[in-house]
Amino acid sequence: MRGDKIRTYRVQDDRATDHRTNKKTSLEKVMRGGIGGVVIMKRLVLVPAGWPCSLHECPPGFFLHENTVCFKTEYERMETDGPVDVPGDKIRWKMGKGTDAYNSVGEHFCVGTPGTREEIKVQPLEAQWEDY
Repeated sequence: MRGDKIRTYRVQDDRATDHRTNKKTSLEKVMRGGIGGVVIMKRLVLVPAGWPCSLHECPPGFFLHENTVCFKTEYERMETDGPVDVPGDKIRWKMGKGTDAYNSVGEHFCVGTPGTREEIKVQPLEAQWEDY
């Protein structure tokens, strides 16, 4: 036996042995953090946070629209204030009307028409870590 051996996992017997403490347990328990509290893996899960609502009523954060995870910021959309045919650093901006939101690849969330976009139904989501 090697001197640096810490654990043995026997899948066929569903057994795990910690050689430092001589504790034995099932592999399932180890996967849930059973030997020494070590959690093998965690995953990030998006779960519903409340009831479906309009985009306007949705709190800032993740939301689901037609099986696409999107993100709503706490800011309103920006619009130009004045001419846009001037050098980039001379364009003036102002707060516009409407929600600032993005789809899962970082593009602006463009769904519906400008007048109906705020009323599109979405599902707010919450990110949670869980043992895997």
